[in-house]
Amino acid sequence: TEQPLTNDFSRVEIALRNVLMNDPSGQTHIAAGVDQATIELTGMRGALSTEDPDSEKVVLFFTDGQPTLPYGPGFAADNVRAVFRAATRANRMGIRIHSFAIGPDALEGPIATVEMANRTNGYFTPVRHPGDLVEVVEEVSFANMSGIRVHNQTKNVDANPLRMTADGSWGGFVQLDPGENTIEVAATADDGAEATTTLAVNFEPGAGEAAIPRGLVNQRNRLLEDCLIAVKRVRMEAEEDRNAQVRRELKMEIEREREAARQRANDQRKELKIIVDDSDEQEKKILIDIDESDDQRQQIQMEVDEADRQNQQIQMDVDESDRQDQQIQMDVDESDRQDQKIQM
Repeated sequence: TEQPLTNDFSRVEIALRNVLMNDPSGQTHIAAGVDQATIELTGMRGALSTEDPDSEKVVLFFTDGQPTLPYGPGFAADNVRAVFRAATRANRMGIRIHSFAIGPDALEGPIATVEMANRTNGYFTPVRHPGDLVEVVEEVSFANMSGIRVHNQTKNVDANPLRMTADGSWGGFVQLDPGENTIEVAATADDGAEATTTLAVNFEPGAGEAAIPRGLVNQRNRLLEDCLIAVKRVRMEAEEDRNAQVRRELKMEIEREREAARQRANDQRKELKIIVDDSDEQEKKILIDIDESDDQRQQIQMEVDEADRQNQQIQMDVDESDRQDQQIQMDVDESDRQDQKIQM
């Protein structure tokens, strides 16, 4: 026994840290674990705990393996029978065992964990993934209670948040009016049975916060966490509503703009029809102007060509005249030579 039975959760946390400091070793003696729990819960010889006769005796048994003791690894059937006998002894002492088989090894041969729960009217819970253990335990109810309701009859409001733990304990926050408030608490069992009680709570504004018993601090902190989650959820829902409203308004704006654009397009289409017609006329006129310009260009080209031809003819006439002048000069020179010859 690492830590005797206690209501001091800090001691439980220290004991768990000590367990974590020791690496797992040896074999699995499930029967001895069940017997040790029986000894502690009933205060039998060798117990480190003192029996509480008014308490409900419950064992949460976690294992990630199969029994390999007290007879050894080669005697699987005998080891399982030892677990059965230990569970029967626990049942005779009024102890209920809720067993958890964790991981593939324990789930491959779960007969010991299944039967110890059956023999003590407990619950067997398979946990395929060890990392899900905390969430799985919180979802299992060990108190045969299906529900709890806390209602302030004076203010006509229910407790919110309200949390019921696996062992049947519960806690919640309820709004109070100044003065005396009548609080109704109703519990429903799994078989449908109901029990109701009322409490008178006096609220004096400004009186200061009452001291919270140490054993309820963790539960209060969890309720505060639930409040924070609820506030975040409300904010997220409000944000989603705002986003949805923005999307709706944007969609409506898009539709309005789309319709306006369609109308402008129709108007513009009519305007463009006139513009296109005018453009067609202008284009025709431009084409006519281009045709006329081409005719003028051709006419000018012909005139230029004719001028070139005339220039060429004039140049030829000039050249012929120069040739004739040269011939005349030659004839004159020849005549002069003959005259000189006659004189001689």
